[in-house]
This record gives sequence, structure tokens and C-alpha cells, in this order.
Amino acid sequence: MKSKLFILLIMIILGSVYSAECNKSFSEDLTIRILDSKFRGLEGAEVQVTYQIDATKDLFTTPFKETNENGRAFFKIANQEDDEELLDCDITVYARFGSQDGSKTIVAQNHLDPVDFYFDAYRMTVIVRDHLNNPLEGASVWVNDVLKKTDKNGYAFFSVEEGTNTIVVSYLGGKREQTISVSDDIVYDFEFPIRDVKITVLDDKGNPLEAEVKLNNKTVFTDSQGVALIENIGGTYPQTEVIYKNLAKKPHLDLSVDTDYTIIFDFNAPKIKEVKVEQEEDITRLKMNIVDEGQYAGGVAMGGISVRYYLEGEWRPANVYSTGKGWYTAEIERAPLNTLVNFEITVEDEDGNKASTTGSYVEQEYTPENGGETPSEEPQEGGFQFDCVWVAGILVVAVIAYLLYKKFTSED
Repeated sequence: MKSKLFILLIMIILGSVYSAECNKSFSEDLTIRILDSKFRGLEGAEVQVTYQIDATKDLFTTPFKETNENGRAFFKIANQEDDEELLDCDITVYARFGSQDGSKTIVAQNHLDPVDFYFDAYRMTVIVRDHLNNPLEGASVWVNDVLKKTDKNGYAFFSVEEGTNTIVVSYLGGKREQTISVSDDIVYDFEFPIRDVKITVLDDKGNPLEAEVKLNNKTVFTDSQGVALIENIGGTYPQTEVIYKNLAKKPHLDLSVDTDYTIIFDFNAPKIKEVKVEQEEDITRLKMNIVDEGQYAGGVAMGGISVRYYLEGEWRPANVYSTGKGWYTAEIERAPLNTLVNFEITVEDEDGNKASTTGSYVEQEYTPENGGETPSEEPQEGGFQFDCVWVAGILVVAVIAYLLYKKFTSED
């Protein structure tokens, strides 16, 4: 900091010896130099200049120019005003780098050359290598949105501000990002792995599928065994899409963990194997055994089971929860005694395959002696069943009535 103040003081002293005048209709080549924290040329800073063209026109501001690798930007200044009273000799220079900026006004033909600015910045060298430590030439490297290509040794050079900086590297269609903290010049080794990947595509029964596999910018089709081999995949998390007929999946691959993945297309819906009705004093429970069969079946989706029941003229949702090992329970509020309650069960697996069934039960009186057990109903798709006890009772009454009728008619 002291050295910077000393340089600025020298500039002020030297600048004071110049006359605050310029020639009419003057022109000059103006050089702006931007220096970093260690007084080295700062590449990538932006500079623009504002000056008079003549008295009849507004002040002219140039487009921004970026400083070169030596931290310099060059401007051609031309003022066409030939009236000394209307002549404006001031030139305003504005410079910026990252979040920093500054401006100064100089007198044309009477100023230090070059015109210097100072910003707090450091040099960053990014070295891109694969997971075997081989340098990668031609990789795209962004540091805070500034893009450069690595040379044959895997090097790319940047100027950066102090603090947090983001590095993004892209190669062979893959991309990786890293955030680092900078407080001085830094050399950063960026590992960008290059791997071969195997993708196997099967259905839920384990049968191979002929599918299209896309990883980053490469496309490969599976063979008769459902296998696709994709070489030289860059990065750790490649963009992946697997397409079978009109179906597509976008699995998340982590190549740092594994390079051999199996993708499953599940075509079969889960099965509702059994439904039990258990009535208690304040609630009725449907206990359901639901299985998603198949060697590679995706299983019942989280929240993929819904139960509704018909009561008092409307369909109502039931609360459903898992009780483990393929069993689920739905809780239904108690209905008036002897009410026929219809219910509908819908289940969905992770691939969106759905199955549904319907059933019914008759609300019976709860007694502690029998624990509220109710004869189980076997649900049927598309309809409801009558209670077997009612049917049996009607048949018994009918038989007794017939026997009494025969007895009395025979006595007559």
C-alpha cells in the first residue's frame, strides 16, 4: 500500500509540470495501462474514453476496450475544434475490472504516458488434467465468465479479484465447476476425469431392450444384450438420457462412484394381492397386501397408494400408511350400522404404471369379545360384493319358511 501511495504522489508531482493547455484541432495516441496488486499489467480490464470532437457536437464516448496481456488499451483521440475559446482539452478515462472501477480526467497532450490505473487483482493459473494426471489441451475454462482454452500443457491464465472465484471447465461435452478463494497469485490444479461408461437397459423382468443412450454429446444404441459402451466421457456427472420407443429416462450418474449402470423400464403395474377389513370401535381399517412383481421392478411409488370410500352420498379420501413388507393400511371413519360401504384402491409404481380395484363391506357392531373382526371381502375390479352373511341368513329364513309351509299344508 505504501508503494502505491508513493507512485501516486510521484505521478501528481510530475503531472503538475505539464501545462493545462492543448493545441487546436489536436490528435494523439492515448495509452491506458491497468496494473494489478503487484504492479503488473492486468489483462481483461475494460476501458472507455470521453472527449470533445468539436464544439457543435456532444462529447464522444468510445466503446469499451479490453486490456491486452500487458494490461494496455489504445485509443486514437482527434479533436477538430479550431476555436481556442470553445476548445475543451479535458479527456475523461473510465476503467473497470470485476466489481472495481475508477475514473480520472487528464489534459490532452499534457499528461503522463501511459495513463495508469490500479486494481486489487491477482494472477490465476488453471491446470486441467484428467484422472490419470494427463494434461488436457483444448479444454474450455471459464473464470467469472471469462473464457479461455487450455494450451498443450493444460494451462489457462487469468487475472482475478481477491475473494471467491468460480472456475468452470468443459471438455468432451462434460462440465465441472469449482469455487475457490483467492488472496494472492494462485496455481490451481483442476481434475477433469475421462472415463468409459457401460449402460445396460432392461425391462422389469430382466429382458434386454434395444434403446438409444445419450451421454453428453455422444449417442450409442444398445446391442442384443441391452448393453451400450460409451468411450471418453468427460466429467463426473454426464448429462444422460435413455430412450426406449416413446419412453425416456434421465438418470443421474456419478462416475466417481461407478461407470457401470443398469437402467430399468418397468412396464407392469403392481398387484393388489389381498384386502382385509378390520372394524374397531371408532374406525375401520383396510389392510392391503400390494406387490410390484418382477426381478427389477421399481416398486410402489412414494405416495403412490390412494384409497377412497363412498359414504353419505360422496367419495371421501382415506389416510394410507405403510406397515411394512408389502402391507399398507387405510383408515376409514365408521359408518352407521348395517351400512354398505364401497371403497376403491389405486396403486402406482415408480414408472407410472397403475392398478386399481374396488370392494365393499357392511358396517357391523363392534364388540370387545370378537375384537371387531369382520369377514374379509375379496375385492373385484370394476364392481362391489354383497356380504356373504346376509345372503346366508336370507337362505336360512327361506328354507325354514318353506318347511313350515309344507308342514301346515300336509296337515290340512
